[in-house]
Amino acid sequence: MGSDDEKVHERFLELLVDLNEYVRYRALDYFIAIKTDNEQIQRKVFKLLRDPNDDVRYRAIEYFTSVCSDNEHINKRIFKLLSDSDEFVRYRAVDYFATVGSDDEQIQRKVFELLKDSEWRIRCRVVDYFISVRNDDEYVHKRIFELLRDPSRNVKDKAIDYFIKIQSDNKWVHDSIFELMADPDEFVRNRAVDYFISVGSEDEYVHKRIFELLRDPSRNVRNSAVDYLITKKSDNEQIKRKFFELLRDPNEIIQHQAVEYFTTVGSNDEEVHTKFFKLLEDETYPLSYHKSIQNLAVHYLSRYAKQESFQKAPILFQSHDESMKRGAYNLMKKLLGVEY
Repeated sequence: MGSDDEKVHERFLELLVDLNEYVRYRALDYFIAIKTDNEQIQRKVFKLLRDPNDDVRYRAIEYFTSVCSDNEHINKRIFKLLSDSDEFVRYRAVDYFATVGSDDEQIQRKVFELLKDSEWRIRCRVVDYFISVRNDDEYVHKRIFELLRDPSRNVKDKAIDYFIKIQSDNKWVHDSIFELMADPDEFVRNRAVDYFISVGSEDEYVHKRIFELLRDPSRNVRNSAVDYLITKKSDNEQIKRKFFELLRDPNEIIQHQAVEYFTTVGSNDEEVHTKFFKLLEDETYPLSYHKSIQNLAVHYLSRYAKQESFQKAPILFQSHDESMKRGAYNLMKKLLGVEY
């Protein structure tokens, strides 16, 4: 650090004890930005954890979070701020312990109490804390289970995320998240499907419910339902029919996933093969996403289509896309034994 920088540094140290609370707040901003954690700064910022101004206390915790200072002396002081009257200070105190990953038993018990905090942001960050310290004790498990019915969509999301991270297949958790697939909020429905994608399920009721979500009004939910069924590699005939319908979906992402489903699961149905050839003929899509659909279609046909289907194969050579022509060459060579 040059002499001029040192002078600036020293001046900001002086401003940490300025009589004006806004000046103290802005001085903390400086030290957060430069992420300097020498002992002299830490001593001065530590005192500000007792500042009468809520915003200054908040910023002081943020400083220690930014430098990841997991120090017993600091931890004890920030521990007291978990009971602060200001909700933002409580939030920042939880955030500190979630960031440094402190798993001290006393801290865990105190943070646990905040799962019932009136502020939804704090409840969310508390769940993050228990994810960060990998706590799946029964008492934590039960309390977070209750959050699956929280009025806040964000808290429900965090609770689902917790059960995904610990890979819980507990029946009560399973059943409650199953119910969330019918939640009026599309975001919550989507996250519920994410849980079953991650944890898995052999329950026929889950398969049936996710199959119904292929008709969900939300594209994101339909996407997740398709992802689940691809992950399960389900070749149920009813599901195959639904995916066949999705090959005509106006949403290219859905159409792409339908193509991916058949490429993964396979099909001996000539009607499906014919549809894949039509996808190769289609020049109406201006988006590059369709090129990926066509490449997948070539891959599917090379694996599953019957030789007699290839009376339509020359259409591939009419494409203006060089990758399509290369795909046509490889396809014809593999299945018909024709050299060009």
